[in-house]
Amino acid sequence: MTDERSPIEKSCNACGKTDPGTRSLKKCSRCESAWYCSQPCQKMDWKFHKEACTIKSQANVHAKALSKAIAGAVAAAAATLASPPSDEKPSESNHRFATDKFDVLDAEIAMPFHQLRSNRWLHDRSERDVFKLLIDSYRLRVGDDRPHCKDFLYACIEDFGRYLRQAESNRQLMPEWWTSEKGVECMLFASDGDDWSTAVVDVSERDIQRYYPELFMTLQMRVFAEQVLGSGSGGKNLMSTIEIYLIAEQGKLLTLIPR
Repeated sequence: MTDERSPIEKSCNACGKTDPGTRSLKKCSRCESAWYCSQPCQKMDWKFHKEACTIKSQANVHAKALSKAIAGAVAAAAATLASPPSDEKPSESNHRFATDKFDVLDAEIAMPFHQLRSNRWLHDRSERDVFKLLIDSYRLRVGDDRPHCKDFLYACIEDFGRYLRQAESNRQLMPEWWTSEKGVECMLFASDGDDWSTAVVDVSERDIQRYYPELFMTLQMRVFAEQVLGSGSGGKNLMSTIEIYLIAEQGKLLTLIPR
């Protein structure tokens, strides 16, 4: 049976003018969802449309970034599968996590556990360092919560996007310069596979310890992920256990604390 329903008509968001063929109506260039018959109508409607436009446009940006990130992950996985097999056993020099292949952080911060307690662990860092710590704190948390997520890398990339949005929702955790556009850049950074910190490769606690020279980085990352998600892995509350590290940063020897 032929569907004889008439096509949905677009209408101007301001004056209500309809145009079945959308020959004269133009979409809002930011959110791509509202239609207008003229610039005066668009200007008149802006104070009413502004909030919805901002939310929709940010959602569009995240969706496009996610699509590009997934495409990058597919390409990285395809390249791995296409690589010819080798009879040579992996060694420390050619292992994916060999630290001499990648730069670590641009700089360490003073008293990191005090910074965690103040919700400023990502503050006063370079853009690249913030990206890396967001990605690696997520990867470590995935390893704690769902060790088999490595079999579903594309789902993990999408999940990293949710983790990132949760971090963004707590403005205290993010540096002052952070914007939704930086979130998109972080998603792309996480998907390209050109840095050690990439969402297309799983990571273990041991890998983090070998890669980062800073003491207790795995604990720092777990506490930060707890701040992002609201609880520690398995319901643990690691923030309540860092008092000894706070004391140590005030002058005690960190080497006395088991790593």
